[in-house]
Amino acid sequence: MAKIIAYDQELFDKLCSGVSKLSDAVSVTLGPRGRNVILQKRKGEPMVTKDGVTVAEFFSESDPLENVGSLIVKQASRRTNAVAGDGTTTATVLANEILRQGRKLVEQYPPVELKRGMEICLDEIISCVDRKSTPIISLNQIKQIATISANNDKVIGDLICTATEQVGKNGSLTIKEARSLETSLEIVEGLRLEGGYISQEFVNDERKNLVKLEDSFVLVANKRLENLNELMPVLELVARDGRPLVIFAEGVEGKLLAALIMNSIKGSLKIAAVKVPNYGEERRNILEDVSLATGAHFFTVDGDKSISAMALSDLGLVKNIEIGKNHTLMVDGNGDYEEVDKKIEQLRSEMAQTDNDRELLRLQERVARLASSIGIIYVGAATEIEMVEKKHRIEDALEAVKAAQADGVVPGGGTTLFRIAQGLDPETHTGLSTEAERQGFKLLKESVCAPITKILQNAGIGPEEILTKLACEHLDDENVGFDVINEKFVDMIECGIIDPAKVTKSALTNAVSASGILLTTSCAVIEK
Repeated sequence: MAKIIAYDQELFDKLCSGVSKLSDAVSVTLGPRGRNVILQKRKGEPMVTKDGVTVAEFFSESDPLENVGSLIVKQASRRTNAVAGDGTTTATVLANEILRQGRKLVEQYPPVELKRGMEICLDEIISCVDRKSTPIISLNQIKQIATISANNDKVIGDLICTATEQVGKNGSLTIKEARSLETSLEIVEGLRLEGGYISQEFVNDERKNLVKLEDSFVLVANKRLENLNELMPVLELVARDGRPLVIFAEGVEGKLLAALIMNSIKGSLKIAAVKVPNYGEERRNILEDVSLATGAHFFTVDGDKSISAMALSDLGLVKNIEIGKNHTLMVDGNGDYEEVDKKIEQLRSEMAQTDNDRELLRLQERVARLASSIGIIYVGAATEIEMVEKKHRIEDALEAVKAAQADGVVPGGGTTLFRIAQGLDPETHTGLSTEAERQGFKLLKESVCAPITKILQNAGIGPEEILTKLACEHLDDENVGFDVINEKFVDMIECGIIDPAKVTKSALTNAVSASGILLTTSCAVIEK
């Protein structure tokens, strides 16, 4: 098979060109005045979105060398989305700026030392972000984060704030398409686990890397399942019925797992297996809770009923199930609510009688799992295109809220990275041992201003004057930034223009990783 081989400057120019084109397509969405992007496959309806990772995934270049550069930066975008759920556009913009400024440096200094200097600067910036972050202390902050992430849509911000308040600390939120024009909220019974799918091959929602199934049967077994013949009768029953099947067990392995994956790939059976977390008694408790919530028979090694002899009535039912890499969310299971309430009361009674802290924590987790609520946000719109675009914004807003609750918030709009950069000096940093490392440090210091610059450009505002005023007139107050909607300098924290610290750190870390790899690459061999 023919191969394309490229070296040094020719290769680097092509890689940078591919990343630049990707950044141009993605970066138009950045900021409150960012624009939408229309995406359309050769066969199919067009889609409109303001979600950076969706645009990035759709993007491809006809030139193989340019395309491989964009693919590497896509990985940074994808990783940022997986870790923080937002910040994908910022990661792409940062990676492109690092490469743009690094082009003139790789000819003068050893690329490996430039990369080392960038990594030292990255550590400094991450430490500064951690020091600047403040925890979420009010529902109003949740509303502000959701509003900003949803492209300044206050209706979505209010809805997510209400949903977060109603489901409580142990609840979860999910999204569905509505059958009307209205976007609304419904609170239902549900159950969330920390375990995810056993195999990536079960995923049917590529954008969010999830398994999403409706009206599913549920099999719960406190034993390892690996014998295909043992499960064949129930698989045949489920296949004839036509509804999906989700398996919760101590383990799903061997020929059985291979057969399930093959059926899922072929589409002959909608199926998924969940990797149940923990070990021993704790895992058994989780399986028992799943059985209670879904109405499934709890199969055990020494039980009176074998899996090979089960009927459909032994399977539980759940209206909606969402399985991620590290979580499972079940909504509206077919369990007996009276039995669930009895179990909760029993657990609370045990809590009152125990003095063991570890046992008390275990019981509290079970009560929280069984008693938690799930908020369903139904997304309504006049057209399919509008619904998809709104759904993407709500998904991003939910992920931004989760990230903020995990690591706190910092001043938004690119202000935090810009402020931190002003306080960094490669000439006085003691960790830099060579001139190349100092240049790498300086490279990242200057590149982190790219997000705020692009936000201002997308708003039709010249960045030079604004950045000069931020660096000079407003130097002492690190929370002051520029509000591009009202076009004035404000205290970003007080005005609610805030970013999750986790998103900022993840976007920068992944951008440095991807661009650093490209800066230190001098040869490519690509099959046509």
